[in-house]
Amino acid sequence: MVFLVKNGRFGYAAGNTFEPITPISPSEYMAKRYLYRFVYTTDGTPLSVVRPYDGMVWLLGSSDAELKGPEKKEWSNSTGSYVRRRFGVGERLYNVSVHIGWLHFIGSGQDLRLTEYLPGLFFTPDGETVDFRGTIATYRNIKLYKSK
Repeated sequence: MVFLVKNGRFGYAAGNTFEPITPISPSEYMAKRYLYRFVYTTDGTPLSVVRPYDGMVWLLGSSDAELKGPEKKEWSNSTGSYVRRRFGVGERLYNVSVHIGWLHFIGSGQDLRLTEYLPGLFFTPDGETVDFRGTIATYRNIKLYKSK
């Protein structure tokens, strides 16, 4: 998602589409289907956007105000590319990487910063699980196969 002004309208671009959004308060904007809330630092710099409907969070670039995560060494075992299969055929690709010290789960057009609940067990901003504790990783209890 990229936030921008196009033809005098503020909105976001997702893929090849532009969706105008309308301000309803100093920090909240409404699109056709969802409300978006901007989160600011104490000096007024936009830091992230939250979609309250499902808790999805988009970080706005990398900011000096963004706190560096713990960047745990054991996370390196979980980084890489994963394939979700349906009927034995690869259907969707996900990437796991560390960015600014946080583990990120990237796929389906979303970059989700993970929160570690237990060693190897993470939650996405919208409450879904990403579990690296077993021999096969899972996302939403769906098996993911690590690419070699």
